[in-house]
Amino acid sequence: TNGSTGQLSLPHGLAFGPDGNLYVASAGNDSVLRFNGTNGLFLDTFITNGSGGLDYPVALIFRDDGLLYVSSQLNNRVLRFNATNGSFVDTFVTNNSALDGPSDMVFGPNGNLYVVGRFNNRVVRYDGASGALLGEFATNNLAQPFGLRFAPDGSLLVVSGNGNSLQRFNGTNGAFL
Repeated sequence: TNGSTGQLSLPHGLAFGPDGNLYVASAGNDSVLRFNGTNGLFLDTFITNGSGGLDYPVALIFRDDGLLYVSSQLNNRVLRFNATNGSFVDTFVTNNSALDGPSDMVFGPNGNLYVVGRFNNRVVRYDGASGALLGEFATNNLAQPFGLRFAPDGSLLVVSGNGNSLQRFNGTNGAFL
């Protein structure tokens, strides 16, 4: 960025919003900062420190439902915020034993939410409309997984930091490929 970075601390995930600006998860101070999408100048703190229980935000997803989904790693939740003004809406995924340390997330082609748990080495699937737990999806030798994305062929790709690996899973049933 050019100029001030606001109170950026331990930046993790980032996403461009529907307004064209860049949003950055500032995990060190439990907030989300907004930067001009063209010149990188700091605009403001979009989600204030700890709003809605935000604790170490890592991943951000803007969805066409007008909401910003933010993973809250240290309390095992996915929170939703108004994508226009940053106000807290609700807890989409609640703290449960299936998820431990959400470090990345993606909505799949079927509309479900897939979240990778950094501390329990698994990918967990949630209903994309309600946030209800659908179950464990993939686990094959994941070692502190940090990121996941669906490939053009529909498979799910997962990177593991401690395993120094990129693994591919069937995007429908989670079978290791």
